[in-house]
Amino acid sequence: MMAIPAMTTVPDEPPYRRSDRRRAAGRGRRGAARKRRTWPGHLALMTGVAVMLAGLAFFLAPTGQVSTLGLVQVNGLTYAVPPGVKVSDLAQISSLLARPGSTLDLTGDVIAVGAGTQATRQIDSVALSEDQTLADGTLIFVRHGEHVLESVRRVTTDIPFGTTVTGKGNIVTPVQTGTPGLREIYKGTSSGKQAASFVATVPEDAVLQWSSKVQTGQKLAALTFDDGPGTHTQEVLDALAAAHAPATFFVLGSSAAGSKGMIAKIKAAGHEVENHTWSHPDLTKVSAAEFRSQVSRTSAVIGGTRFLRPPYGSSNASVKAQAAAMGIRLAFWTVDTLDWQHQDLDSILGYVKSGTRPGAIILMHDGGQNRLQTVAAIPVVVNWLFAQGYSLTIVDQIL
Repeated sequence: MMAIPAMTTVPDEPPYRRSDRRRAAGRGRRGAARKRRTWPGHLALMTGVAVMLAGLAFFLAPTGQVSTLGLVQVNGLTYAVPPGVKVSDLAQISSLLARPGSTLDLTGDVIAVGAGTQATRQIDSVALSEDQTLADGTLIFVRHGEHVLESVRRVTTDIPFGTTVTGKGNIVTPVQTGTPGLREIYKGTSSGKQAASFVATVPEDAVLQWSSKVQTGQKLAALTFDDGPGTHTQEVLDALAAAHAPATFFVLGSSAAGSKGMIAKIKAAGHEVENHTWSHPDLTKVSAAEFRSQVSRTSAVIGGTRFLRPPYGSSNASVKAQAAAMGIRLAFWTVDTLDWQHQDLDSILGYVKSGTRPGAIILMHDGGQNRLQTVAAIPVVVNWLFAQGYSLTIVDQIL
């Protein structure tokens, strides 16, 4: 046994107590170290316990505002509401303010606000009622109404046909009748805006052929215009040009004398210019000298006369003899449209339809106060004659 130095001994203390003290000192030092090492863990544990206790106390509290609130879901968003709340009390929730759709035109502009489909408002898959009480867990679904596009209607319109003209001469003959095409247009019933347009049938052009020789058995007709030149003569010329129709103008010398430029235009367009006297007298009531003056003065202005149309169609043996003596042929008419009396397109066309026969000479007027209906009638009359198989020409080719 190792001897314990005298300086370290304690005479009055038993040996076993010294060893116990050493073991106790060792345990103290190790304990202190363990305490220093485990203090953070104890802190975390105590914090977690405190939070759990606080949460438990929150949920288990017998009274208090939070524990009595119900949860209501509106379009996926959750709201806490007190008990007894009705749907009508939730007006402040913007999600519930559903509006109906509107009616839109084809471009998306609003035609009628609120005229579309109605809004959808359901509570637990049942139609929502304003006085319905909301229970905890209620599901509300709200959707705005859909916009509705205006209806579309189909409108069918004609596509005008063109005209192809061939040949030369003063007789125009229809070779092929034109056929208009059809166009289908889709429009909004309310706005009238166009959505689409389609050609349903392609038009077929009319074909006209000019010639200078009358064919055997050919159906001929001549348009004639009296009392010009007048304020509507240019419009008559334009209408004839558009219709590809020749005509004969029986002009008054007194009017032609101040409109030599118009006489030149009529001739340049291929039309015939003939004599209708100087001042429109009844030739059966004038002297022979006056007869010759009325005709010769007009002839000098228009550049010669082949045909004379007696005013009012008034004629007798004396008129015929005097005209023959001057080397002039008389030109009357077979169809009187009475356009000077009945200024109506349908009336003018009616007279043409009822009176036209092969070799017809149709009387109209370009002189006078108002000849707008005569101008409007020209394409209608020409189209009808072509449709009946007539060729149009000047008086010289018929008489």
